[in-house]
Amino acid sequence: YAPAGAGLARSTAAGQTRTNLTPSPLASPLAVWPCSLAIDAAGALYQVHDYGTLLRSTDGGATWTATHGPWVSSSRILALDPFNPSSTIYVGSVSPAVEHAFVAKLDAGGAYVWATLLGGSQVDSAQAIAVDPAGNPYVAGITSSPDFPTVNAFQPVMAVNPSLSTYDVFVARLTADGSKLVYSSFLGGSLNETVTAIAADATGNAYVAGYTSSADFPTVSPLQAAQGHPLSTGFVSKINPSGGALVYSTYLGGTDRYSVSAVSLMALTPQGGVWVAGTTSSVALPLVGAIQPSNVDGRFLAEIDPSGAKRGFSTYIDPLIWAIVPVSGGNLWMAAPGFTGTLSFGPLPTTPPGVPLILSAYNTASFDLSDTVAPGETVTIFGEELAPAAQPAAADRKSVV
Repeated sequence: YAPAGAGLARSTAAGQTRTNLTPSPLASPLAVWPCSLAIDAAGALYQVHDYGTLLRSTDGGATWTATHGPWVSSSRILALDPFNPSSTIYVGSVSPAVEHAFVAKLDAGGAYVWATLLGGSQVDSAQAIAVDPAGNPYVAGITSSPDFPTVNAFQPVMAVNPSLSTYDVFVARLTADGSKLVYSSFLGGSLNETVTAIAADATGNAYVAGYTSSADFPTVSPLQAAQGHPLSTGFVSKINPSGGALVYSTYLGGTDRYSVSAVSLMALTPQGGVWVAGTTSSVALPLVGAIQPSNVDGRFLAEIDPSGAKRGFSTYIDPLIWAIVPVSGGNLWMAAPGFTGTLSFGPLPTTPPGVPLILSAYNTASFDLSDTVAPGETVTIFGEELAPAAQPAAADRKSVV
């Protein structure tokens, strides 16, 4: 016998001729590497291939049984214990194809206070971490492990098929000393999800954001009940302190069917509102108090009110936002390439009557927001007292020379 892809070849003529055996239907159709092969003293055949399933046949490969063990999906090495060949089997991988998430606490000097692994038998990757005022850490990431550890979970079972190399989000809260999981849960639908941010408030609610390809992503009291483009739609989910339920969970992006969206940043307000920033190809983004009414460069900024029931603010925005920090008065600090600024929702500064107050300026052709204007550049200016008193206007287009 010799490995032949996902199946076997058999020769009864000392290798001069061979016959390919029909691959077992229990073998993954996604296997691409030749399987490893072992034979025990009783003539039973064992094979393992690069999707990790261990197959056994006692009738020369006519029928097979399958075992899905704790080994990795890239396992291709197989050996039998010569003293206990039917009960002790070794399975290995030629490369470290698996990774697991970890959580660690360091002291002020950089020394470990505690550290722990977090994962199942497949790939687990931590993507974001947050700490509440009581010192409890919250971690979110992606996993392809159907046996990822779950505790007090609002979604205890993985929704995706790990044989298709798809990922669910995981969300976990640990005790402050890292000794145990308060809760740990999957979050996702039948296709891929990616998490980009996690935050926690003072009462222990957790908030996660990212994007999903799943039309069946779990929603609860959603602002947006259906996904946009099936490739990617943003999401925001709020989890209660025990981890047993979603407070709300919603898609977030454009309402047009073929808009690709993703949430890349998230920050909480002291009142429990959620600011998010991300990308979208939508031309039908729900707008609330927008400072940029049309999609130019595919970016958006929005606030979800503390109830999760409505948008407090939503706009297209031109800068590529790298960071957002809510501050008192409902205002928002933003950092973007080349500038840092505040988005203010408070009362406008008081100026003498007739004195223009410029709030923002956009290049008229590209609608790029800028804090500088080049000579000869045509810009659209938003502000107060920009037009004569007899012709009041909220915005005035000027050519700066």
